[in-house]
Amino acid sequence: MHWIAVLMIRQESSVWRSYVADSLGPTWYYPYENATLAMQELLEYLASIGSMVDVSEKQQNDEWNCGMYAERNLRTLIACLNEGGEPGFGILPHAANEASFFWSLRQQSAFEMKKLL
Repeated sequence: MHWIAVLMIRQESSVWRSYVADSLGPTWYYPYENATLAMQELLEYLASIGSMVDVSEKQQNDEWNCGMYAERNLRTLIACLNEGGEPGFGILPHAANEASFFWSLRQQSAFEMKKLL
């Protein structure tokens, strides 16, 4: 299983704009054929309902933190849009020290979950 960030915004009654961020990069190739096919189907679907912006960059160097990158990348996309910007290539942050970054993100997520409860 691999997690990516997909943010969809309805621009008009039936027109969507999608933003896709994959921490493995923009190649859309996965070691398992069914995962590659699933990604191709997702991209085709997103393109069929409106415009799609791919901001994917190689961020991840392991096989287990994709969910954390997906969350971080969604936060980045939303922050950019809230500030009136248009997300594009180069927007995704790179974690200089992944261990401390993910520890901080886990703490922040736990804090936000406590506020909801």
